[in-house]
Amino acid sequence: MSYRIPSPIIQNFLEHHTCPVALSKLPHDVRSCPICKASYVDRDPKYNHPLLLNDTEEYPVRICNCGECKHVFGRRCLEQHIRAQQPWSHRCPLCRAEFFPAPSPRREQLLERVERLLNMIAARDANDEAEAQQLDEIYVAAESIRDELLGPRWI
Repeated sequence: MSYRIPSPIIQNFLEHHTCPVALSKLPHDVRSCPICKASYVDRDPKYNHPLLLNDTEEYPVRICNCGECKHVFGRRCLEQHIRAQQPWSHRCPLCRAEFFPAPSPRREQLLERVERLLNMIAARDANDEAEAQQLDEIYVAAESIRDELLGPRWI
């Protein structure tokens, strides 16, 4: 089974769910990355987070807008963790909070079926008001199923 997380999802996560942290805001005993143990450096103010150039040194980022997890990691290490294509790559390395659902072929198949159903309902013309109301209720129920399949997404 592939655990690959698509690049657009990773980029969205890094943009919207990581926040750069100034070294001065970190406790002295938390000034190195818990993944690689390298010491952090302050982010260059000219640098546009979350883009990462090859010569960018490891700076701290906090997980934000992602439930209870507020851990701090090195920006480069966090991305490498997510891109590692391992069963745990979609979770926080420390608390195992889910950043996004693990890739699942079954979920993808179900989502495709629900999307087809939603498209079929939207394309159908109702013969009367009662049928229109019934189609609306079916559409809302199918949307609810789709949203449930998308699960605890933070993206």
